[in-house]
Amino acid sequence: MGEKPELLELMQMPPRVAETMAGRYKVHALWDAADKAALLADVADAITGVVTMGHGGCTADLMGQLPNLKMVSVFGVMTVWMLGMRRQTASKSPTPRMC
Repeated sequence: MGEKPELLELMQMPPRVAETMAGRYKVHALWDAADKAALLADVADAITGVVTMGHGGCTADLMGQLPNLKMVSVFGVMTVWMLGMRRQTASKSPTPRMC
């Protein structure tokens, strides 16, 4: 099996969700980083997905710093934003059940 896809976790997820993500992905917890800018600089190119919560969101500025971003998953809102590699447009689809 290949390497796990890498996710950027913007907000702390509920324990059960965090455990499931850790089993399937390499998770980088931006919310817990002492130096958020340094973490982002270290992992930006590897990140293919962002996980956040509905009350936190994900800014266009942050998405612009992640050149290989393919999706933003918003926990609690049941929305996945699929992003084109070089487009600012997005489409919505249901979030698969993780737990």
